[in-house]
Amino acid sequence: ILTLIRALLQTSAVLYILDPKNADLADLSTVLPNVYSRKEEIVQCITEFCTAMHERSAEMKRMEGYKTGENYAYLGLSPHFLVFDEYVAFMEMLTSREREDVLNKLRQIVMAGTAGGILPDSRLSAPGC
Repeated sequence: ILTLIRALLQTSAVLYILDPKNADLADLSTVLPNVYSRKEEIVQCITEFCTAMHERSAEMKRMEGYKTGENYAYLGLSPHFLVFDEYVAFMEMLTSREREDVLNKLRQIVMAGTAGGILPDSRLSAPGC
């Protein structure tokens, strides 16, 4: 996952890194913004990420040059990545109500984010993410 992060940093991508076990990825907070390891911070980041995805989608449709079927790159926008390590461990930290809310937002991000350049790390849906 560090290799993936390094490669993304060499592009115009904006990264949001979630590490609920406060392990290796959390250490990146010393050199990168948007690195979260506390439960409350992670929930807030997911909420804001999902909201930003919806806002960006609406904004893109108002942009001059917008064409149906084109994506964020066509409009000169940078991609935003949500990199979520230890996803299963995080879900175990949540109450059932919190878990349902977080899962709802993550589903929205996975299903609708790609066109707007709001992208989950591909490990999001795999155990141990």
